[in-house]
Parts: sequence; C-alpha cells; structure tokens
Amino acid sequence: MAFFFTLLYMLTAFVSPPVLFGDLHVYHVEIIISLLAIVTSLPAVGPSRLLQRPQTWAIFTLWIVITISLMLNTSMREGAAEFYAFLPVVFGYFLTALNCKTKRHFQLIILALFLGALYFIVHGYLDLTANVSPSLYLYGEGTLRRLRGLGLVNDPNDFSQVVVSLIPCVFLFRQRSTFLNIFTIGLPVACLLTGLFLAHSRGAGVGLMAIVILSARRRIGTIPAIIVAGTLFAGSLAFGWSGGRDVSVEAGADRLDAWVMGIEFIKTHPLLGIGHDRFGELNYITAHNSIMQCAAEDGFLGFSCWVMFLFVSIRTTVRLGTATPATEESGQPMAAAPASPKDAWAMMLARSKQTEAIPGMAVPSGPAVIVPGWGTAELADGSAGGAPEIQGIAKLLLLALTGFLTAGWFLSRALSPWMFMYGGMILALQNMAERRNIFLTKDPLPFILRCSILIALGLLALVYLTLKVRSKMGQ
Repeated sequence: MAFFFTLLYMLTAFVSPPVLFGDLHVYHVEIIISLLAIVTSLPAVGPSRLLQRPQTWAIFTLWIVITISLMLNTSMREGAAEFYAFLPVVFGYFLTALNCKTKRHFQLIILALFLGALYFIVHGYLDLTANVSPSLYLYGEGTLRRLRGLGLVNDPNDFSQVVVSLIPCVFLFRQRSTFLNIFTIGLPVACLLTGLFLAHSRGAGVGLMAIVILSARRRIGTIPAIIVAGTLFAGSLAFGWSGGRDVSVEAGADRLDAWVMGIEFIKTHPLLGIGHDRFGELNYITAHNSIMQCAAEDGFLGFSCWVMFLFVSIRTTVRLGTATPATEESGQPMAAAPASPKDAWAMMLARSKQTEAIPGMAVPSGPAVIVPGWGTAELADGSAGGAPEIQGIAKLLLLALTGFLTAGWFLSRALSPWMFMYGGMILALQNMAERRNIFLTKDPLPFILRCSILIALGLLALVYLTLKVRSKMGQ
C-alpha cells in the first residue's frame, strides 16, 4: 500500500492534480495522497536506517538553512512559506527511498513519469500543429513555441531536464528479445527525444550529450565517445533543436552577467545567502546555473549541504556499479569469526543450504525463481536476485543523474524535486543491495564533510574561472 501511494504521489506531482483528478483537485487531493504515503511508509523508516544516512542529514540541514535564510532576509512569513514549499523535495526523496524495494518498483515509477511526459508531448504536439494559442502545453508566441508540462514542470527547461534524465531509465525495461526491445526501449526513447526537440532546450541537449559520452566511453573509448556525442549534438542543432537560437558564449552573455551578479551576492551574503528563489527578484534574470543559484540564494552552508547530498549519491552509484555479493569492496569476506566450534558448524550448515542464482555467486537461502520477461533472477520475496541487476540499475541511475545535473549547469534548478527523487532511488538501491549481501564500506562523516566542502569550493572556483576567461577574451 505504501508503494501504491508513493507511485500515485509521484504521478500527481508530475502531471499536476487538475490533469489527474479534474475538478476534484480543489479539495487538495495531492495533500491527502502525500499524507497517506507518509503514514503508510513510517514502518519502513527503522529497517531502512534512513535517518542514519548522510543524504538524509544533508537534506534536513538544507531544509533548515533555506528556511532561516528567508526569515532573515525577508520575513518570518516568507520563511514559513518556503518551509512548506520544500515539502515536495522531501517527499520525493523519502518516499522513493523507503518504498522502492524491487526492480519492479523502479520500473513502475519510471513508467508513471514516462506516461506523464507522453501526455504532455502528445497534447503539445497537437496544439502546435493546430496553432492553438494560447496553449497550456506551449510556452512563447510567434515563431518559437516550446513544449512544456504543467505543475512542477510548467517551464520548457524544467520539463526537458526531467525528460533527458528519463531516457537512460527506459533501459530498465530491456528484454532479452531484440524485437521486444523495439517496443520497450526504442519507441519510448523516440517519444522522449521528440519531446526534447519540441521543447528546444539547449541545456537538455548538452545533458543528453553527457549521457552519450558516459555510456559510450567504456565501449569505444573516451575520445571517440566525445566525437560521436559532439557530432550528434551538431547534427541536432542543424535540424533545429535549439529553435533557431544560437549556442555560443555571445548568445549566453546575459547568463554570464547573471553569474557575475551571483558572485556579488555570495560576497555580501556568504553564509546563508540572499534567500531562496530571490535571485530573479534582485537581478533582471535568474542565475541560469544551478551551482550559482544555490550558492547565492542559500549561502555556502546550504550549498555545501546540496553538494554533500549529490556527492554521497553519486559515490554510492559508482560503488554499487562494481560491488559484489558477500564481500566488502576490498574483497574480504563479510562473515564474522565464529564464537565457538558449535557456531562454526552452524555457519557451515547454513552455507551448504545456499542456492546459486548465478554461477559462482552465493545468495541467501530460499526459493529462487526466474521471472519471464524481466531478464534477471529474483527471490521469492521479489527482491533483486543478484549483483548484475544491482550493478545495471546503479549505472542507469548514474546516467540519469549525470544528464540531469549537466542540464542543470545551464538552468536554475538546484532544488528540483526530481533530482532528490533520484537520490532517494539510489538510497533504495543501496538497501536492496544490502538485503542481497552486497555491502559498501561506510564513509566516516568527517571524510564526507571534507570532500563536500572541497567540491563546493571547486565548483565555485570553476564558475569564477569561467568568468575570468570570458573577461580575458573580451566577451
């Protein structure tokens, strides 16, 4: 039941309550769904050790920081309103982290988001061809009309950022049959690419290029992957991906000017920032860069929490992508030394009863079955049945997060709930792995804090160097 309400909440948040519930949305159905999802998920908090995870500490601290920042920079009322507005971010993380327990759960969430995206794509295309103006699903007037969604994705860039991250997730539905993959992968990816083209988001195009590079580099090498991605990107621009807008430093001069203003905001409000979502109020345009937006609005303290969440999430996916069962990453056995000969004999009997779902790979005892069409072994409880499946999901989530963050370099979407949803899915995957005897070495908190602060400083230095280079070039 908890996963059902989680799935319903994610779908409602993506397509918006009016689309899903019609006239009933005036009764705030989304709040009722979120409360039901939270209440039914509470029993899973303890077993999941969610409150012990560094990602959870980061998101809670960020929540407090942005609330205090707005209270100090504006008013208590604005701070309280932002505290409430941050709830979709918290729900997206907690609900997926607690309730995604099998590969099927991941697939259903991605399927729900895909169907929501397809709804917007179809309606936007029909309104564009029929020249409907104004249209709920199109942004802009005249020659450049861009596809968008509703609710939390009512901006073409918001919509495109989610869509570009969904493309690698579609490969969760990969089948053994090439013919079936045409319908489970080929057609959905074609639909999503069509939506990206109609949205004309240049940032999403760069994010898609990053996904291509990261996914192809292991097969053809880094340099060939960059060449292929660059060729595809140039070809897409030639076919009108950007909607006729230029992709150059000159075309983004106003955005770089916003970065300069962001540096000034950081100098004047270094610790807690100017207040969340106030960049566009104090400057003629918003930051158009998630790093600059977060650092300027939430200060270095909030920005460090944001970096910490991403650092731990990405590090977890990378390590899960190569982790193996029943061993630490060092390859040492996880089994503890027996306390007595009797305990040693019991451990030997337990090992002798284990089955092997994959040759050379021991899994916990119990009936194992092969689910037709899913392509992987699963245990009777529906949990992931082996390291290859865990590794595969981890690599796809890494690609999704890479595309999302790369697009975010050109967009002011630091606190997008979908990014934190992926963080929750990564934590859920780690819990799935631990149930299959795949453990990761726990990083000490001082190490995580030190790395997060250094990365945060490095990202700000990268933005500053970009501005200095632009200044030297006379742009």
